Amino acid sequence: MLKIINIGDIDEFYWNAIGTGWAVNINKGFAKVILLFDDDSIQIACYTGTFGSRGKDCKIKKNKNEITFFLTRPLSPYEGMTIAIGWKAGLIPIQTGPPWWKNPWIYLAIYLI
Repeated sequence: MLKIINIGDIDEFYWNAIGTGWAVNINKGFAKVILLFDDDSIQIACYTGTFGSRGKDCKIKKNKNEITFFLTRPLSPYEGMTIAIGWKAGLIPIQTGPPWWKNPWIYLAIYLI
């Protein structure tokens, strides 16, 4: 899952960098995000564990506009790593897609039913 959501005066990039659907152990993992801006006021977090967990078995390294998230322990099956980066609202315009009824694929699905 990848989202950019607005939480009042904060916009947040939220990404399941390592999803929880893997039925195998994951010994090492990392995710790297390169922002188009360098702002020291951004908020950064990462979470590990099963779906909905708030474990903190990850470390964050920030170098200017580049942020890297590393696992600090192996993940068991169905565990993952989610990253979140927040910045002041409006810094990056959030584009929304067309409403679902304007998606031509929906009519194919309805036709097939």
